[in-house]
Amino acid sequence: TNLISAIRDVKLFFFQCMLIYSAQKLI
Repeated sequence: TNLISAIRDVKLFFFQCMLIYSAQKLI
């Protein structure tokens, strides 16, 4: 199954969302 890669993609997506959210908060 591709469960491991799916979890990895979700973690990457969540990490990117957190970065964008933090950047918008700083501005």
